[in-house]
Amino acid sequence: MRLENADDRFRPGDIAGAFHTWRRVVGGPASRARCYALHADCASCNPPGRDVLESASYRLPRRQAQELRRLTAPLDERFLQLTLPLPSKPPCPWWTLRC
Repeated sequence: MRLENADDRFRPGDIAGAFHTWRRVVGGPASRARCYALHADCASCNPPGRDVLESASYRLPRRQAQELRRLTAPLDERFLQLTLPLPSKPPCPWWTLRC
């Protein structure tokens, strides 16, 4: 992907890897999604996933960003179904406000 070559925040394969990670998280049992949510900000606990997709969706050209969001939306919806809101955490990305 051009973005991965042009932006030093990404390495080749980061976006595809993040998508596969996110798909694995939400495609498994609810306990996997909840564990990911509770440890979303811990790089040693979780491989990069939803945060990379979010970052890429703001840096990709419009069409590619729309396609990434279209592919990610059903996974996000599934994550919301598998997890519960956690309002006691400070403001941060929505996928970290779940348990």
